[in-house]
Amino acid sequence: MDTPHIKKNVVQRLAVGESQRSVAKEVGIDHSQINRFSNREDIRAIIEEEQMRLVEVVPDAVENVKELVREMKKIPKKDISRRELSYKSKFRCPKVCWNHAESSSVPSNYQHLTAE
Repeated sequence: MDTPHIKKNVVQRLAVGESQRSVAKEVGIDHSQINRFSNREDIRAIIEEEQMRLVEVVPDAVENVKELVREMKKIPKKDISRRELSYKSKFRCPKVCWNHAESSSVPSNYQHLTAE
């Protein structure tokens, strides 16, 4: 939890519902550190804000995925990379949602985590 990058990663993972144990294992620290970090009032507020941002982008993300899937029928069989993207999009909606939310403006109370 030494760097802003790790803190941001932890917040993002917790915001999408990943378990504290899973996050701790992925980051390489004890789950009790994640627990203490996520229970801080300022961090709890950031996680909740991120969850709300994700909920807001779900309709757009779902529509984008639907469009890619519809387009799949029109993609020439030889255009493997586009067909592969359309196929994968059916299974990666949460990732699409997160990327869209990440590209949105960073809330002011999130700045201290992203500042290097």
